[in-house]
Amino acid sequence: MATPGGSVSQSGTNYIDGLLWGVKYNDAYSSPITYYMRSDYGSWSSAEEQAFEGALQGWADVANIRFTQVQSTTSDLWVYQVSNSQMQTLTGSSGFSRILCRRTM
Repeated sequence: MATPGGSVSQSGTNYIDGLLWGVKYNDAYSSPITYYMRSDYGSWSSAEEQAFEGALQGWADVANIRFTQVQSTTSDLWVYQVSNSQMQTLTGSSGFSRILCRRTM
């Protein structure tokens, strides 16, 4: 399980800063990275799950990492699907429909 290793300064590039969320990890990589597609705020269709898994496979293909879906809150990553209004309530921002976060958040 990866643990936060400290904060990250903003780069000044919105595309990069939007991915950072201010945290970096110092742990050695351990494969596979587990993820849990939570349905607390909205359910995932089969097509959405396949699209998300395809995106993860794209990362795996170029970064020499593996992802495994699990049905457990002890996974490395939690993935949520939320509406704009739910995102506004959760983060104060809207325009995103998925949240990918480390499980300790």
